[in-house]
Amino acid sequence: MVRDKLDLKQILVILLIVSSIFSHLLFLPKLAYKLQLTEIVFLILSLFFVYKTRFDSIRITGMDKSFIFFILILILNLTMHFEKSVLTDIIGFLYLVVLYFLLSKVLNSFNKEIKALILKYTADIGFWILIGIGILGFLLYYFLGYSKFVLIYHDYPYFGDVFRIKGFSYSPNLYISLLSFFTILKYSFSRLNFYHIFAVFTIAFMSLTKEALILISILFAIELYRKLAYKKLALALVILSGLIYVILSFFIFTTKTVKNNIESRKVFTDNPVYQYNKLKIYPTTYFEVIKSGVKMTKENALAGVGLGNFRKELKIYKQNGIYPQYFQTYDALDSYTGLASQLGIIYFVFLLSLIANIRKVVNQVPTNLRFPLILFLIYIFFESFALGNYHFRHYYIFLAILNSYD
Repeated sequence: MVRDKLDLKQILVILLIVSSIFSHLLFLPKLAYKLQLTEIVFLILSLFFVYKTRFDSIRITGMDKSFIFFILILILNLTMHFEKSVLTDIIGFLYLVVLYFLLSKVLNSFNKEIKALILKYTADIGFWILIGIGILGFLLYYFLGYSKFVLIYHDYPYFGDVFRIKGFSYSPNLYISLLSFFTILKYSFSRLNFYHIFAVFTIAFMSLTKEALILISILFAIELYRKLAYKKLALALVILSGLIYVILSFFIFTTKTVKNNIESRKVFTDNPVYQYNKLKIYPTTYFEVIKSGVKMTKENALAGVGLGNFRKELKIYKQNGIYPQYFQTYDALDSYTGLASQLGIIYFVFLLSLIANIRKVVNQVPTNLRFPLILFLIYIFFESFALGNYHFRHYYIFLAILNSYD
């Protein structure tokens, strides 16, 4: 019989995971948004872990070894690019890797029943917070004009002037990614019924966010698998939606002329890559940034440009006419060549190692968890083409949960 009451350590684990929802809650002088609830709970749980844990009992898994190798890559990158900006970014990555290690080892210290109970509470709390934020955000802005939980876009591609829900995240994309994560957690460790799915579908549909397409396909996949046991068809649906998401992120399809449209030119170029009659396909900022990342990787294959130096190199590309003049410069947006361009191609060795070890863990998790975990892994794979999500706290939390089953 599993007890319903949780002790302090277990409550801290729940708070740590749920706190990932609030990435832009606290704003502090000099630190800006760098210190959030996650970091505060992380520090408390770390002290608890150090005080209570016998370190000789900790087992190192395959995924752990991949991340240890990643730490070595970061240290090597710092020795080759000994700059303050590089050091700052490496410290940020080291924190996320330690977050992964801490959570996975703490979860692994619980027995199967207690871990399932913790993840059930976590899934339910996080899910309803995100649903509540989504509904409240829409209502407050629509009826009262209160814009705390939304971002307002003018001349947004395909839709014109719109507002998009972001909650306590810095962007609508991160909000949808978090909603996907906690929906998968709820499906895996709690109960996801038709009304839950309908609520998620409604918010995803109204968000006007491209990756909501993947989330919506996941909802359909869950129903296909649950009612008809069509696993392959369900996974194929999510993969197809992921491909469409990447294409829609990289290109704008329109019959309108965009030349001299200043707002549009901030989003995509005025030189179509393909034209058929009135239909024109224009590359977006996402495409230009990842294209620049590929070029940067080729030119700096061994040492990279240094972690955190992507934007600086992109400005040079802009000056040399390689990157469009009227586009903003960004940090790397993808988790593939975006990081390889900064760390060198050795990063791909880490990535392949991590994927191999994830596959190994997925093959040995309980059968009832395998399908939902694969769904979110597909989500991560495609979302990583168009967003700088290697800083997303919930990715490392997800991998920690996965690793706790190894």
